[in-house]
Amino acid sequence: MRAAAAVVMLAAWTAPAGAAGNAPAGNAPAMGPVQLYNLACEKSLAGDRDGAFVALDQAIAAGFGALDTMEKDPDLKRLREDARWKSTIERATAQNNPCKALPEARQLDFWVGEWDVHDPKGHLVGHSRIERIVNDCVVLENWSGSLGGNGKSINFWDKSNHRWQQTWVDNRGNVLQYTGRLVEGSMRYTADGKRLTFSPLSGGKVRQLAETSSDGGKTWSVGYDFTYSRHVAR
Repeated sequence: MRAAAAVVMLAAWTAPAGAAGNAPAGNAPAMGPVQLYNLACEKSLAGDRDGAFVALDQAIAAGFGALDTMEKDPDLKRLREDARWKSTIERATAQNNPCKALPEARQLDFWVGEWDVHDPKGHLVGHSRIERIVNDCVVLENWSGSLGGNGKSINFWDKSNHRWQQTWVDNRGNVLQYTGRLVEGSMRYTADGKRLTFSPLSGGKVRQLAETSSDGGKTWSVGYDFTYSRHVAR
């Protein structure tokens, strides 16, 4: 759908901050993502597939994110029949869902799931549901202890500082802040005198090891050592 019709349909969509438009030659104003999308529609209807794909790629690069509109818009029917359409949609998906495609943001995927959590003696200490939220940019921990305590943590790849971040808050208002990175396949979080390590184990299990140090990291003492097993509904 072109021009005013497309603008009305896409009024709820907002381009990301700082998204660059296409800058025509001379003093003409830069075209925004919706304008570029409309241009792609016009060229598609006119039978100019090459020009339509160029304009659509520019719209995507400028931040156009209405993937559902692209897939259903009758104005782009000719483009959807073209072999280039698949790669165009893949670029649009990666552009608008960066955490789904960024390898660093997927490093904690092994922790995602519904878990029963046990101590080294096999005692059940709690349950945890780990899920991806915010378009896969955040790993959310939902902890429920067997003795009544509960808490949540948000975990995410901080692409500006090239590290992982965890913020934990429990039902008593205690807050812990960690930063971390992947070390030999394990997620290693650290804070002042604290170390928290998540390691994938055989059989789809996960180990969570909490340690503390009072000598600047020369020696470490175990605070707790938990094993996560996939929860089986009964």
